[in-house]
Amino acid sequence: MKIRQGFVSNSSSSSFLVEIEYLFPISQEHTKKRWITKEQEELLLNNYFYYTEARAPEHIEFYWDSTRLRGNDGWKADKKTNILGCHVTVNEDMIIRFLVQNKIQFQAVVHYGHVSVLYQPIWEYLLWIKNAGYSYARYNFPAKEHPADTYSGFELANSETFREEFVEDYLKKTKWLETDEYYMFKEKKNEDS
Repeated sequence: MKIRQGFVSNSSSSSFLVEIEYLFPISQEHTKKRWITKEQEELLLNNYFYYTEARAPEHIEFYWDSTRLRGNDGWKADKKTNILGCHVTVNEDMIIRFLVQNKIQFQAVVHYGHVSVLYQPIWEYLLWIKNAGYSYARYNFPAKEHPADTYSGFELANSETFREEFVEDYLKKTKWLETDEYYMFKEKKNEDS
């Protein structure tokens, strides 16, 4: 594994959640349905993902823990669960690209919770959703003026809230991340061979 030293562009805090099995089965046939294969589960465990009891990527982002506080890594479970999580403070595109290339469904919050990203392998696109309320409250509240009267309130109201980005386009755009200088994941192949 290579680790980049020095300046990392587009650095922000991002959290990812991958369900191994259906969390909330809607019928008996969904009870044992897996979202990812055992091989994909192992691949994630070997590349920065951990079992977690968090039910949303926001819970990881803000170190939520329903049973007890365990410090900054409180979102990591003490035992195997049906959910895997990852928290990074580097370019989220590295993780997104890795998941998409390996056809692993996920949900994420990126840029400190300002944007949600959703992906399922059956889709041909990534879905980017701006978390407008969080973004506005974070940077503009409390405000003396009405939100619509401020530049950032106007900009937020008129911004693209939902955006579909075709997987093929995304992979082309982020190809530069596969260079030796940036690549940080372990290879899929068996390292003993």
